Amino acid sequence: MNVIFVKWGTKYSADDVNRLYDSLYRPDFNFYCYTEQPSGLNYNINIIPIQSKPLLKVWWNKLPLFSENFPLTGKCIFFDLDVYIRYDPWYILNIVDWNKLTLVDCYFKTHVQDNKKHHFDVKVNSSVITWDANNREIHQIWNKFNSSSKDYYLRKYAGIDRFIVHEGFEYDTFPQDFVQSYKYTHNTNAPVVTFEEVDYGSDDIKSWIKADRTNI
Repeated sequence: MNVIFVKWGTKYSADDVNRLYDSLYRPDFNFYCYTEQPSGLNYNINIIPIQSKPLLKVWWNKLPLFSENFPLTGKCIFFDLDVYIRYDPWYILNIVDWNKLTLVDCYFKTHVQDNKKHHFDVKVNSSVITWDANNREIHQIWNKFNSSSKDYYLRKYAGIDRFIVHEGFEYDTFPQDFVQSYKYTHNTNAPVVTFEEVDYGSDDIKSWIKADRTNI
């Protein structure tokens, strides 16, 4: 099993990567960080250098993970650096359909009625993703983006979630009790918490995580 993190720029530190690694560690899994700045990362995390061409920023650096040239094979699971692992999430690996891309079901976004193109938001997010790196259908996500239309997609979409949905790629979603949203539903018992649309580094969130750890 390949467990992958992406760290680009200065928003997140090596400590953020290492903390997530410690929360997810299993000796039978391989851990990777796709980054342009590997300094300070745990020596057990394998480094995959971010490519300079095409030059991508922030969340767009997730898309190269789907390239047929990305140096991994087999089953992969990706975690954003601003997720919090409450307890062991690995049961999910026996539930997902590895023939498809699987994303987080944002059922909690009740203000989003559907995934129509005229809506800014979509009802999935990519804070956790599973896929099989050998699947040629997955490679098409990168191939379509990394084309003559790349600059158009970068302008049109506020992130890869909207690109995946509105460009018509097939995907599945995790069970609703696998990931909870801090912003919308932070009173459930899911093993993974996503901090989409909030400041993960704020004192309020740090206090909430500290209190939650003492209660689990």
